[in-house]
Amino acid sequence: MSKKKADLTPEDVIYLEGYISFTEHYANYVKENDRDIHNRAVDYAMTYAPEDVKGIKFSYIKDENGRTTLDMKTETGEKDEDTGS
Repeated sequence: MSKKKADLTPEDVIYLEGYISFTEHYANYVKENDRDIHNRAVDYAMTYAPEDVKGIKFSYIKDENGRTTLDMKTETGEKDEDTGS
């Protein structure tokens, strides 16, 4: 979507929230049922998402317990984290 944030309609926000919710549930289901394909899919998405959304960068961070977290940063340095595997 190429609209500026201020140009988003309430319907746009509902659509985006629904899409994010769907993909989160889908990914969690795959992760619970086939960890190997989930990890390959995450690596695939990390490769191609930055081509679709310019200014985004993904990387993995491991915590002291060995748990991997997917780290997402924008060119402005803002970040969001999502548990990977």
